[in-house]
Amino acid sequence: LFKGGATGGSVDCCCFVNGTTFLSGGQDGAVSLWTMFKKRPVFTRQGAHASVDEKVGVHRWIHSLAACPNTDMVASGSG
Repeated sequence: LFKGGATGGSVDCCCFVNGTTFLSGGQDGAVSLWTMFKKRPVFTRQGAHASVDEKVGVHRWIHSLAACPNTDMVASGSG
């Protein structure tokens, strides 16, 4: 149903913020905010974590996401 970002990377984690909004993170290093009412992300933060190599521009995979329900506070983890 939902279509990923331009890089086409896989989604490794997701978490709900509230009943209609959720986050996703994956191997392209981006964290995306989604709503159930659109098939594309409402907002995407490319390179949410520091690059492995700034010259190449390869970003760390997002492995985990957490959200404080019904707030704008979220956390992501990569390794």
